[in-house]
Amino acid sequence: MTKDFLSVKNLVIGIMLIVIVTVGFLRGWDTALAEVEKEISVGAFGDEIAAGPFSLVFDGVTTDTTCWDTTPDFPLCLNIRFQATNTTDYMIEDSAFATHLLDSGMLTVKEKGEPIASSAPFPRIQRAIDGLTQGAFQPGITGDYTAIWTVAKDTKRCDLELVVHDAQWVKSSLDGHRYWQTGDPLLIIPVCEAP
Repeated sequence: MTKDFLSVKNLVIGIMLIVIVTVGFLRGWDTALAEVEKEISVGAFGDEIAAGPFSLVFDGVTTDTTCWDTTPDFPLCLNIRFQATNTTDYMIEDSAFATHLLDSGMLTVKEKGEPIASSAPFPRIQRAIDGLTQGAFQPGITGDYTAIWTVAKDTKRCDLELVVHDAQWVKSSLDGHRYWQTGDPLLIIPVCEAP
C-alpha cells in the first residue's frame, strides 16, 4: 500500500500541486514577474553601461516637433542623446534573423511603468554627425547618436523611464549561424533627471 502511494507518478503530482499552491499563495506568475522587474538596477545619465556588444553613455534629452516621422496623434519628438561603442571585434549590422539591436528592442521608454504610446514600438537611431539613420556599428569606434520616439503632445518628461535591455550572443537552430538577440531589462534610467 505504501509502495503504491510513493510511486513516481504520485510524487510528481504531489510536487506539481505544491508548486501550484505556492504560486497561488504568492498571487500568481504575474506578481512574480513584476517582482523581478522591480529588482532592475537604476542608473543615471552620464553612467557608462555595458549592454550586449555595446558600451553606452546617455547624456541628454530634448523634445521638439521637427522630426520627420511625426503624426497628428504623435506630434512630439522625444530625443535621447547617447554615445555607443561597439566593444566586439566585428561589425554589428542587419542580418536575416535580427535587425539593429539599438532600434529593435535594446532601448525602450516606459511611462508610469507601461510602454510609451508612440507611432512605432522602438526608436529611430540617427547619427549626430549627419542626421542619417545608423546602419552598422564598426568595432571599437565610439559614435554620437540620438534615439528618437514620436510621442503624444501631453507626454511629460518626468513620467518617463529609459529602459536599457541586455543582448545575448545566440546560435540559430536553423543554420547554426550566430547573432545578437535582445534580452532582459538591464537598467532603468529616469528621464526626468536628464540634462
